[in-house]
Amino acid sequence: AALTAVYATDEAPGTVLVADGTYTAHDSDVFTAAIAQPIHFLGTNAACGAVFNGRGNEHKVFSVNHAKALVANLTLSNCKGGYGDNSGALWLYDGTVSNCVFTGGGGNGGGLVLQMGGLLCDSVLKDHNAGNHTGGDRYAGGLLLLGGTAERLVISGNIDGAAGGVRIAGSTSVLRDSVIRGNYSSSGGAILLGDGLVENCVISNNTGGAEVGSFITVVAGPAAYISGGTFRNNLVVGNRCTKQADTNLAAAVRVTGGTVYNNTIWGNTLSTGATNDFRQTGGTVKNNLAGVFATTGGTADHNYAGGDPGFKNPAAGDYTLRGGSPCVNAGDFTVWGATRAEAKTFRDLAGSSRLVGPEVDLGCLEAQTAFTLFLVK
Repeated sequence: AALTAVYATDEAPGTVLVADGTYTAHDSDVFTAAIAQPIHFLGTNAACGAVFNGRGNEHKVFSVNHAKALVANLTLSNCKGGYGDNSGALWLYDGTVSNCVFTGGGGNGGGLVLQMGGLLCDSVLKDHNAGNHTGGDRYAGGLLLLGGTAERLVISGNIDGAAGGVRIAGSTSVLRDSVIRGNYSSSGGAILLGDGLVENCVISNNTGGAEVGSFITVVAGPAAYISGGTFRNNLVVGNRCTKQADTNLAAAVRVTGGTVYNNTIWGNTLSTGATNDFRQTGGTVKNNLAGVFATTGGTADHNYAGGDPGFKNPAAGDYTLRGGSPCVNAGDFTVWGATRAEAKTFRDLAGSSRLVGPEVDLGCLEAQTAFTLFLVK
């Protein structure tokens, strides 16, 4: 009732301002708020000093379901995951959730955020332990994305038996311009993609056991398991399989279906230290660079194996491309479904122009043309 009292009509959103402090289930009227009206629920501090603490036993702290609703500048911590779609801190159906931190907690399945629509952006999802299970109704340590758009996220330090960082399903689901790093899964990769779109992301330094479970019935490596959807213009680097040493099975990226375009997949290793980047048994794989490719099924075309991708300073985490990199102009922008004029308006992960030369570069970072100015007197 307190929430519905702050707005008059759908054309006049109401605003709730939340001061810095820690709010828990026993001392906050709005702890399990269901925002189904055009309400802006905002922390007063952009550093997210307003903290909602689930005490380890609460999930669905916020439910957001209105196109004009906005939740921003909050920290949601220590929330409990649950089976299937009972993910922890947030259920997002519609509206916008921006500049929030989702952190900590755990449970027997279910990650930090369940998104079925709307926009989740400019936020951090970290350090949630959903458990080391393999049940088909329990997945996604960080984000379970079933619809809507998630962009400019950092998803790190999460654990789950299937999809340590993100599980993506549903044809309207989009994950873009995000960093997925340092997550762990026993079987399903940092990203488990069954439908939807993943683009312009860095997927780095994730680990996985590459075990077969009741839900993931093939060996899937630590970075991504792709059975459907589209995976394009991503950088997959420095991921490591911790238990599986079979080069025929445990590649960092495992493709059994879907489409995989314009990616750079490099420096991913087995438990033995051997490089094993990519394995395809189905789907369509085109215009990708990897240190090691293994293809036994599906369609593969114009892929590049073994070449140095030409990163400027990978030891320092600088994966921008040097001049002469084989990734430059090696992609195909037409797979975006865009004209050249439209493609020139797109942006890479750094916010720079996505199409500089005659073709798009591989990976999530476009090499930007350097200009020299000559002054003649």
